[in-house]
Amino acid sequence: MTKRKLILLIGVVTVALIAYSPLPAQTAWQYSLEEAKIIAQAEGKLIVADFWASWCGPCKDMDSRVWSEVEVQLMLQNFVPAKINIDQHRTTTRRYNIQEIPDVLILDAFGDELHRRTGFTDKTGIMKLLDLFAVRTSAINKAMARLLENEKNAYAACRVGEQYQSAAVKLQQGPGRSIFLARSENFLKNP
Repeated sequence: MTKRKLILLIGVVTVALIAYSPLPAQTAWQYSLEEAKIIAQAEGKLIVADFWASWCGPCKDMDSRVWSEVEVQLMLQNFVPAKINIDQHRTTTRRYNIQEIPDVLILDAFGDELHRRTGFTDKTGIMKLLDLFAVRTSAINKAMARLLENEKNAYAACRVGEQYQSAAVKLQQGPGRSIFLARSENFLKNP
């Protein structure tokens, strides 16, 4: 009898803990890429830019079936999420040559495109994408800011390359790591 009560008590406590555990805060979407870049530079994060429109059915599906999911929201905390309405931000849309929506871009803190996923992407696909690029970029951002002060500074260019290399090592094998290594090589070859 006591064993049953103990199991029941453990079950009740477990359910209570799950029921009252805090959910992640709603995703703090930025609606301007310029604002997202400022935050990304300050926080050492990459940007997840979701290009969308209010009339786009697949975009609405991604909002309700992907971006609203708790697991996705937890992963988005490692990024600066930005929702860019293509009808309101035409210059930004042209800059990134957005031809179809939804179009999800992974950008560095200065707005340079690292990766693109066009079309509806389900929860699993988005989580895999976010996992490929889940790395802090504070050191890259700092080195890049120094390089932007003087683009002819070979030492600063090499530092950016070194920082991309250091970040690449922290990423799992795949497109994210390959992209970071290619960017590293570019900065190291062309200081």
